Formats: sequence, C-alpha cells, structure tokens
Amino acid sequence: MNVPEVNGITLVKDAVYRYTNAATITVSMLGLSPTIFRETDHAEYYFSVIPEEALDLEKERESFPTDYRVTFPIYPGHVKDYMTIILFNKNGAPIGYKTIKLDLHAKYTTLDMSTITKYSEGVNITGVSNSKYIRNSISITSAFVQQHPEVKYYTTTPNTAFYLILDPTKDFTVEHISSTVAYLNEVSNSYSADELSYESYDYDDSPFYTQPNFEEEYMVILYDSELKVVGYYQGKTNLTDQQKANNVAFKIGQLPTVDLLALSDEAAVNWVYDRYMKLTDDQKKLVAVDTVPKIIELKEKLLLLKQS
Repeated sequence: MNVPEVNGITLVKDAVYRYTNAATITVSMLGLSPTIFRETDHAEYYFSVIPEEALDLEKERESFPTDYRVTFPIYPGHVKDYMTIILFNKNGAPIGYKTIKLDLHAKYTTLDMSTITKYSEGVNITGVSNSKYIRNSISITSAFVQQHPEVKYYTTTPNTAFYLILDPTKDFTVEHISSTVAYLNEVSNSYSADELSYESYDYDDSPFYTQPNFEEEYMVILYDSELKVVGYYQGKTNLTDQQKANNVAFKIGQLPTVDLLALSDEAAVNWVYDRYMKLTDDQKKLVAVDTVPKIIELKEKLLLLKQS
C-alpha cells in the first residue's frame, strides 16, 4: 500500500511534564494541510530503534485522538527511539505518515515510606451518575494547599482501574501505585480531576465483580515540585442517597436481560444484587423503578438455572 509521507507533524519539546515515571510527549499537527487534518479521524504510532525505510503496518501500534496538540506519556524505554505516526480516515484507511526522532527525558517519582504522611482530610471526592455513566470528581481543598505549600501535584487512581488496567498482581498501595504512570494535577488549579468510574466497564470484563465485598475507592498521592511523594489520601466517593441509588441502577443496567442470563453471569448478578440489598429502605425507594424488577428476576432465574 502506497501511503504518502506528510509534513506538518512536529514534536513540541517545551511542554511541561504532566506524567510521573514517564516522558511526556506533545505532538503538534498545526502544520498539517487543512485538507489532511479534516480527513483524519485518528492517529496511531509505533516505535523503532532506527528510522523506518518504509511504513510498516504490521507493527503493533498505540493510538491517540486527533487534535492540533495532543499530550500523552511515553514509557522510558522509548525516549530515544524513532516514532512513526500514521493518520487514518474514518474508514480506517491510512492516508499519511511521519517519522519523528525522539529526544525526551523521563520524570520519576521517589518514595521514602518513613517520611510520607497519610492524610484523613484535605481531599474532596464527589460523584455524579445516571443510566450511562458513573463519574467522580477529585479536588484538593484550598485550605489544605495553604497549609502544605510543599505539595505541588497530585495523582488519582481508583482501585477499579488498578485491577483492570494496571498490574493486577500488585497491591493497591502507595508503593505500587506511585511506581506506575499517572497524570499529574496541579494542586493550585481550580478545576478538579475527573475520573470515569471503571465500575462502568462491562461486568464480564471486571474481575472485581468476583470479590463479594468490593467497594470502589480512590488513592490520591501528593508530590512536591521534584516529584517526591510527600503523602497520600485514601477514601471512597462521598455520595448522596440519590447518587448511591443511581449507581446501583446503573450496575443493574449493565447486567444481561433475563432471557440471556447464563450461569457464567452468577458472580456479576450476585455482586450487583448484594449492592442493592445493602441500600437502606429509603435509598431503595430512590432506585429507578424500571430497574428493580430486573435484579429480582435475574436472581430468581439464576436459582432456577442452578437447579436445572
């Protein structure tokens, strides 16, 4: 396939780093022709130690959304490699590529458990949910920032993402989380770090559904200007009764319909049913009325399947 090399894709080297344990790369597409940019649906990239003589579409690739400037982490093993970026149209066909020589510097966190503090306040974790998503917002209070001028950045990690995306063989601890690539938020910024709850993933792809007493919570790690870990906060989202009811309704909606239920769904059904039963009577009244019969019927159908 004859894919042309394009001009106008450049590496921005003056970007402030925004990730820990990784190099940050900012790709600019400001120089692309308007025609190519409009035709581009998304971009994918791969690495090579030496420059590519021709585009290799067989190599394993990562992707990033198309925008005029896009920033994302690069693992330290690739900071001196060549990066080949391929542009694809909405039909998935490659329409152009560019190979760029990287010269990046990774930023690493340092951790000394004897000097860090576990905080019980200073962090707000609030949530909002509906039938389509569960979203949480994490922010550092202005009072905490004033009291701790040494704290410059923070990262947020839900334990659901830790099981699904990060290394499931590690524990949900400061030692393990601080060693993973994470996005840095500045504590002085007025906006919050939004997290799409990974409990909204399809139930059959979520190993935490096999843990009967699992509850989602966040770890917020605090860093100084040199990315040394100075403390952390660990806690659950603060939810109103309505939000708790909405979350349960959302999880019920993720389950299969009664006619498609199989014994392989047992762990997921029991997990969601347990969440429903743990609501107070007043909270149960707030659950969407069209979802309650479903979880009851699923539970009854599951018993019949186990008896047959």
